[in-house]
This record gives sequence, structure tokens and C-alpha cells, in this order.
Amino acid sequence: MHDQPRILNVAAATATTGGTRSAADVDAALRLHSCVRCEGVRLDGHWVSAIEAIRALRTFEAASAPALIDAICPTCLDRRERRRAGQRRSAAPQPDTSALPAPARAMAA
Repeated sequence: MHDQPRILNVAAATATTGGTRSAADVDAALRLHSCVRCEGVRLDGHWVSAIEAIRALRTFEAASAPALIDAICPTCLDRRERRRAGQRRSAAPQPDTSALPAPARAMAA
């Protein structure tokens, strides 16, 4: 059986505790997906800032820090793909015509 990361249901937990969470909730082998580019954290299927995650999960009350699993959020993935696509267009390889005789070089250009 694969060991799945534990992503807590923040909305349900905070609703049942009046907006607060106990340190025991956080201590229970918490592992979070964290974007390696923007440092956002995935909670309940949504990416939020690390500060929001710390406040919602109350990790400052835990005996140990949660484990972070490297990931990339959809926003950063989209930015990376757009940047790579732009680099591919601008970095299209140009044929090396320096070894060709002058008339052939003119035809290749």
C-alpha cells in the first residue's frame, strides 16, 4: 500500500473547533505539498500562501514541523511552460552556413 500524504480538510476542522485547531490535529504525521517555485502550499485541493497554511493548520502549536513534499503549483507550471515555449521559438537552431562557398551561403540565407 502506498503511503499517501495527509492533506487536512481545513474547512471542516476549523468549522468544528470554532475556527481553531488543536496541536494534536497538526502533530499527526502531517505532510504537505509545497511548490518549489513560489512556496505555496496545497490545502484541500487549493494552493495557498505558506502564511495562510501556517495560520489555518496552526503548525506553530505542533511539536514538530510538517514534512514538505516537493511539488509545483498549476500557476508556476503554466508560467514555466509558457517561458519554455517562448525560448523554443526564439532559440530555433539556425543552419551553420559558414563552411559553404559564398554563392551557396547567399542561397541558404
